[in-house]
This record gives sequence, structure tokens and C-alpha cells, in this order.
Amino acid sequence: MKTDMMLKKELKTLYWRLLVPALAIIVISEIFKALEILKIPGPDKSRQIDVAVFILAALFSTALPVMRRLVFVNKVKNLKMVNPDDWWRFEKQVLQIALVTPYFFAMASVLQFNGFFYSTVFLLALYAGYFYFPSGKRIRYEMRIFRINEVSDE
Repeated sequence: MKTDMMLKKELKTLYWRLLVPALAIIVISEIFKALEILKIPGPDKSRQIDVAVFILAALFSTALPVMRRLVFVNKVKNLKMVNPDDWWRFEKQVLQIALVTPYFFAMASVLQFNGFFYSTVFLLALYAGYFYFPSGKRIRYEMRIFRINEVSDE
């Protein structure tokens, strides 16, 4: 039987596997910008890219995880107990959806977006990374909400 601590460890491993590459891109990009190695001409850049990345970051950090949760809740609302495997898949999918947002921030960093879009995409990435962090307290809360006592090994 998997305990909430085992689930926490597995979700944290997935969390870091998804987040570390984006963080690496961001750090390298910011170092290059500070050393003036990476220079992308400002006025020639299209603002359409900034807007598109901003909208996608908003979708992936907030709207799509909420929509995925609503679909799952509607699927299991009449069940007395949720299948642990279904819940586990749902948790992984929400994490995978939300952690696309830091990659949009990496894109904003590399392409040197202007202040508003850069800052907003940063905040959305920070929100996604913070809100969906798989802490033990959050996992226990989710398991209680979806009526899961123990989760069996796959």
C-alpha cells in the first residue's frame, strides 16, 4: 500500500523533473543577459509573441488545471469512493499541465519580453510552481476530499 508520504515523494520527484529544466533555461538566459552575451533587438521584436505567451501562461497556470479538476470532480461526484489509480492519474496530469508555465517564463526570459509581460509571466510561473507544489498536507487534503484512504501499488 502506498501511503500519502510515498505519494508525496513520487509527486515531488515528478514536480522537480518537470521544473528543473525550465529553471536551468531561465538561469542560463539571465546570466547571458547580465553578461550581455544574449542580445535580442528590442524594437524589431513582435509584441504578438509577448501577448501569445502571456495568454498561454495564464491558461496553463490557472484555467486548464481548474478545468481538468472540474472534469475529474464531475466524473467522480456520485461515487462513494474514488479509484486511487484515477486520482493518481488526475494529480499527475494537473501537475504536468501547470508546470508548463515555467517554460513560458523561460521563453519570456530568452526573448527578453518587456517589463509588463515579463513580470506577469513570471508571476504566473511562480503561482503555478507554488500552488501545485505536492506537499504532504496538500496530498492528505486531496485524498480526504476525494475519499481515498490508502492507495494500492500499480
